[in-house]
Amino acid sequence: MEEQTTSNVEQPVPPATLILVGFDGSKNSTEALREANELAGDTYELLVVHAYSIPAYVHGYSFFDELTVRAEAAARKVIDAAMEEIGDSRKRAGFEIAPGRPAHLLAELAKQRNAKMIVIGSRGYGGVRTLPGSQSRRLLSISPCPVMIVPGTDHD
Repeated sequence: MEEQTTSNVEQPVPPATLILVGFDGSKNSTEALREANELAGDTYELLVVHAYSIPAYVHGYSFFDELTVRAEAAARKVIDAAMEEIGDSRKRAGFEIAPGRPAHLLAELAKQRNAKMIVIGSRGYGGVRTLPGSQSRRLLSISPCPVMIVPGTDHD
């Protein structure tokens, strides 16, 4: 009778080859997309992600389906702008829209896909433009990988 051996050694995690980019169509997120594209070079793939949300209180109302269709159509326009920004400069890029809060969605995707880094634009915080916005701060606290916050010029 042959003795079987088992190993408690976990399989190695494949090296991260993906940079996630949070994109909302703002000037700041466009700057982040440009920076991520440059960082990726020929080494990393890009995944550009746009999160959209529908308020929870409208679930169950007759207009919910129509609102969802409109939100998805608006999200597609935002992703189309990202595709146009990158153009043919990037052969290894993916684009996704998904419902959810941006920080949580990016953190979850980074974990699922073993992202090397997340790149986002800074929206500023109140009157102090050097501090990150609420989504940036939230992402910094929950991300499974490094987060780069790219300062921009969009100070609405």
